[in-house]
Amino acid sequence: MKKLLFSLATLIVMSTPALATPPGANLKINGDITPPTCTVNAGDNDIIIDYGVISPSFIPAEENYALGAKSANIKISCDASNYLTLKVSDTYKTSSTDSAKISVFGLVNAKNTEQEIGGYIIDVIDIKVDNKRAYLGRVADKIWTGSSATIFKDTLTALTSEPQAQVDKNNLKLIAGKVFNAKIQIGAYNESRYAYILSRKKLAQNNIDLTDGIDYIGEAVFTFNFGV
Repeated sequence: MKKLLFSLATLIVMSTPALATPPGANLKINGDITPPTCTVNAGDNDIIIDYGVISPSFIPAEENYALGAKSANIKISCDASNYLTLKVSDTYKTSSTDSAKISVFGLVNAKNTEQEIGGYIIDVIDIKVDNKRAYLGRVADKIWTGSSATIFKDTLTALTSEPQAQVDKNNLKLIAGKVFNAKIQIGAYNESRYAYILSRKKLAQNNIDLTDGIDYIGEAVFTFNFGV
């Protein structure tokens, strides 16, 4: 941490017949230029979405099974006002052929992460910066733009004063603050394209047998930064 110290000394000399000590004043200015210290959910960095137990008999033979909508809150608190940007990466793979595949994150077999189980889309909604309404701005040149609330994998995204689904990074309308609140939503709509388990047919093609049940996992890593 470097400190900037600027001193301004003023000496005022007055000519008087008396041997008085002239008054003086020292103006000192200091401050720190340093990245802010921030915490996520008061230090609990793992945000858990739990879909609970699903009976294998619920999984259709030919169509993907819709997991439905789930959400969790996130709060980022910093000791100094700053601009917040982020990128989200997928720990696991997905073979989604959806036109919006850049936004589809993978669900895999917990015991063999090479086996795909399904996928999900992440939306970040109800955003507030210092208790003021905010949105996501996405630096994207992709064919599918979609809602600005939807997370694109490995894409620079910022908290902005208005929705920006597709914009050059120099045109992001960044909004500064110390406290950032939002809701992370999985499967925004109760449709199979938003959060799903693959059909029995596709699972069988991945050598997955549901007879004895299976545990599945997904992991999206949010990396936060300050500014662009």
